[in-house]
Amino acid sequence: MSLKHDKPLISGYVEAIEDKIAEGEKANRNLDIILDETKQMSSLVYSMLDLPVLDQGNHQTDYVW
Repeated sequence: MSLKHDKPLISGYVEAIEDKIAEGEKANRNLDIILDETKQMSSLVYSMLDLPVLDQGNHQTDYVW
């Protein structure tokens, strides 16, 4: 997983829904994929934000997602 690859992936699923290429159950599946990918991206970003804290030796974080 990487931000470089996830953004185009998510954009493609959104465009398929917008252009009515994906409708009904397929659109719902695309929305599920978008939700999963954005959760993974959020987790990655929060992990990156934790790196300076971990480098300082303070292992407590207050992020809630």
